[in-house]
Amino acid sequence: MYSKVKTYQDLCNINVKFLRGEYDHTAYHCGPICEETIQLVDDLCIVNKLGMYTFGGQPSGRYFKNKINKINILSCYEQRGYLESFIPVPYLDKLETALGSDIYYFIEYPNGTTKTNIPFEVSGRYTLHRESHMGLSGFTIVPEMYKFINPLNWETTMVGACLQKKRMDSLEDEIDLHVKEGVDPNVFEDIALVFLVARDFNASTSIEKNMIQFLSQ
Repeated sequence: MYSKVKTYQDLCNINVKFLRGEYDHTAYHCGPICEETIQLVDDLCIVNKLGMYTFGGQPSGRYFKNKINKINILSCYEQRGYLESFIPVPYLDKLETALGSDIYYFIEYPNGTTKTNIPFEVSGRYTLHRESHMGLSGFTIVPEMYKFINPLNWETTMVGACLQKKRMDSLEDEIDLHVKEGVDPNVFEDIALVFLVARDFNASTSIEKNMIQFLSQ
């Protein structure tokens, strides 16, 4: 289907079909959508139909795991929602204002220049995931126990759990993935790369719904 793409919107429409399960892989993803993406599918389809081609992301969330050995281990895990996409350059003038204070952005323009308000650490990292563990004995573990773990003491312990400022996927790299699969390079004329990420862990803000509102105006 990629070789039949004539316009940028054609590409977005193919992505909708992938999200709906008509295709089992894409140029940017080697298999069906991940389980955590299922809850976002309806909104992602609308976002793509409105002209924002999405190719990476995750929902905000809080999760619990219970490992039982000689002692119960309560494992708590939080993640920041994020969305990675292509977007036509004309949208960028009003994008920053539309995002408000709850969503950070990283933008790469067609000429290679970038702009961001993501608060990277001195090391160039911005944490997306964190988790903590608590050892318990003689208790049935329930989600309410989460409040007894101090989030300030949580650590990033997962591989790939942060953004690396020097390792952000580039606009050129993402375009090349699609060109290699047969998409006409001209489709990406005047297209920018945008990475949006929630400011807070387990945020109630939906990046997808925010973008639906923005793109519908």
